[in-house]
Amino acid sequence: MELTKMAEPHAEGLVELTELDGDTVYVNPLNVETVQKNRNVRRGSVLNFAAGWSLLVQENPDEVASKVVMRGEL
Repeated sequence: MELTKMAEPHAEGLVELTELDGDTVYVNPLNVETVQKNRNVRRGSVLNFAAGWSLLVQENPDEVASKVVMRGEL
């Protein structure tokens, strides 16, 4: 499944993250099930989604979690 990158940088309700290649991606925090440290690279996280797919990002798990909880207001 390919992610759609949105042109609107502050789309309401979405969390802005950075893919490993430096591209910006916007994620719906309500679809994120877990965030894990990416053990294959020095820094980064693996986001696991309810739909069964994963996304690798540059942000560490604490950064991702704070953005997801703040935006998702879980």
